[in-house]
Parts: sequence; C-alpha cells; structure tokens
Amino acid sequence: ATKIFVDLNNNTNNADNLPKLMHDYNQIFWDKILTFTELYFKIQIPKFERPKKIPKKKFSKPLKDFSYEYEDILKTNRKIGQEFIKLLHDYRFDKVNPANLEVEQLFYPKKLYNYLRNHHWEKGIPPDFLSKWVQKIDTKSQTSENDLLDFQIIFEKLKIPIAYLPEINEENKPRSNTLHKPI
Repeated sequence: ATKIFVDLNNNTNNADNLPKLMHDYNQIFWDKILTFTELYFKIQIPKFERPKKIPKKKFSKPLKDFSYEYEDILKTNRKIGQEFIKLLHDYRFDKVNPANLEVEQLFYPKKLYNYLRNHHWEKGIPPDFLSKWVQKIDTKSQTSENDLLDFQIIFEKLKIPIAYLPEINEENKPRSNTLHKPI
C-alpha cells in the first residue's frame, strides 16, 4: 500500500506503473489491496489497464506430488514416522517463511512435506535432515535392529544412499539389546 501511495504521489496520479508494482501479488487480491490503499491513505486511485494474466516465475513448472514418499515413511515404522513429522515442523519453523505456505501446509504434515520437496528439497531430503532424524530415533529410545532395518527400507524406497548416514553404514551395524558374553 505504501509503495502504491508513494508511486502515485511521485508520478502525479499516473497509474501506468501500478501493474509493475503489484506483480508480486496474485491478481485476485489486487482489488482488495487497492481498496485498502484508498481507504488507508484517503486517496483516489485512477483506473488503469490490467494485464490479462501475469505469469508467476516461481510456479512455471508443475508441482510434483510426493505423497507416496510421505506415506511410505509413515507405513514402514510408526516411531520413525512420528519423529519425521516432528522434524518436518521443526524445519518449517526454522527455515521456511510461513507467508509462503498455505494454511493447510502449516498444519498437515503431508502437505508440508510436498511443499518442502517441491520448493526446498528438489534434489531430495538433505543429508543433515536425515542425520538429525536418525539421531532423534537413536537418542529417544534404544534403537532396535528392526528400527535400523526400517530406516534402510525407507532409504531404499526414497532412493537415499545409506552412505549419507554414518549411523547406518557398515562400520556401525545395528547393535542388539542383549549382552554377549565370550565363551
């Protein structure tokens, strides 16, 4: 609103520059933005020619649906899936501007995962996120061999190399929960 007001004052009520100023906003909100500007600054915005449709640079390619990955994670191991969801929300809180998310993406983990895979993790889930995920499982409770095997299954389904995770590589085979005494 302030940009519009300043531009109109500097250009003596010439509205030719308005489409350029408003290109960051979805056109369905233009009327609301202009009405707010008029009411807030008590000005009259002149009529201007609106472009038919301004292409959005951000969304030039179609978004992929990664729901199957999310569902594979949850179906494979409930405990691992719950930690994954918690880390998704932590990641969103730390690294994603909430203004870029739709309301559903804020509260539904599957939709958040799809957003992250399309906008932040195009090349796959980052190794540091994966390491935190494994560490959370390992520190929260004793990790069973089944948990580590489930991680391997999940990584195979998601085509994530096991080498990214030192916790699961050959040097650190899953430990059993029983103590072995030498014979």
